[in-house]
Amino acid sequence: MKKGFTLIELLIYVALTSAVVVAFISFSLTMFQARSKAAVHQEINANARFAMEYITDAIRGSSGVNLGGSTFSSDPGVLELSMADVAKNPTVIELTADNGQIQITEGATGPIIVMPTLVSVTNLQFTNLTGNGRVENVRVQMTLQYSGTDSAEYATSQTYQTAVSVRR
Repeated sequence: MKKGFTLIELLIYVALTSAVVVAFISFSLTMFQARSKAAVHQEINANARFAMEYITDAIRGSSGVNLGGSTFSSDPGVLELSMADVAKNPTVIELTADNGQIQITEGATGPIIVMPTLVSVTNLQFTNLTGNGRVENVRVQMTLQYSGTDSAEYATSQTYQTAVSVRR
């Protein structure tokens, strides 16, 4: 009796092993891509949250909205705030360029860039929601796009909005 494998047994073994290896590699690549996409969404969400909090705090801390220096309901919008602190008066919130970064200029100081270069703002709009009441209300709407890669696979954008009241 001969010991060993026949050619057919050997081919079946190689085919099964190859199928398992290909499935494992495919699964690993899919998991890597999903992780990368999740990281892109996390980057956009973290930057949006930080920018919205910064803008919200500036609006709430202001003494009013300068309607003459602000650009409402258009992209890119500009919001000029009157501040009680003379060193921060006026505070201007705008984009560095169309489809750029959000910058905040407080008084005579230089502008502060609120976001890193991996994320760009493709839409920044301020809407004056102030009615007949004494409290000034502003809606902030921005669309952020991930610009950290040229790959269309990771190109994503997300729109965020909030409404803020000036607290005097």
